[in-house]
Amino acid sequence: MHCRMKHLYFLLIASLLLLASCGEKPTTKQDKTSKNIPQREGIQWGEIHYGTLNEYGETDEATLLYTTADGTVDSVAFVLSYPMEPDFFPENGGGRIEEEDINFDGTPDLQICLGVWDGYGNVSYEGFIWNKEQGVFVNVPNYSNIFNPWMSDQSITSNYREWMDGVQYRTYEKYEWVDGELVKTEEWSDEFDPSEE
Repeated sequence: MHCRMKHLYFLLIASLLLLASCGEKPTTKQDKTSKNIPQREGIQWGEIHYGTLNEYGETDEATLLYTTADGTVDSVAFVLSYPMEPDFFPENGGGRIEEEDINFDGTPDLQICLGVWDGYGNVSYEGFIWNKEQGVFVNVPNYSNIFNPWMSDQSITSNYREWMDGVQYRTYEKYEWVDGELVKTEEWSDEFDPSEE
């Protein structure tokens, strides 16, 4: 009888444990892999931090901090047009933030002005597109080679001045997205007379 009581007690405990576990919400694959992905809306731009200064008090490395609406702090790194003193960078137009839709997906991306590149007033930028899956800005390779960019008709056009054989030209380069990469698809130059501007 004593043995039978132990057996019944064991079955009662096992039944209670089984019932308790049946009441739990099953864990789905989505529950295990889901995470909060920062959203593009509501981003607050922070400070620019500069890299190590050389012996002349100059650097060409910088990082822009930003905070997403959920409080996530992240950053994008970029290289200035040329080494300069951090105080001179904003005076040269550097660090200006422009929220342009670089890849034409309807979501604002990020352009950071790197300042005037040369004596002709050619301005370069660093470009970052917003990756919705990861919730971060991703650098666009070679974007800084696109001077004075403007967006139209699913393309980005660069225009810059240059001297060739004693004549000043304005050169245009058209860039388009091909298989997820920004590639130059067209280039042309016009003779340019600065006095007519």
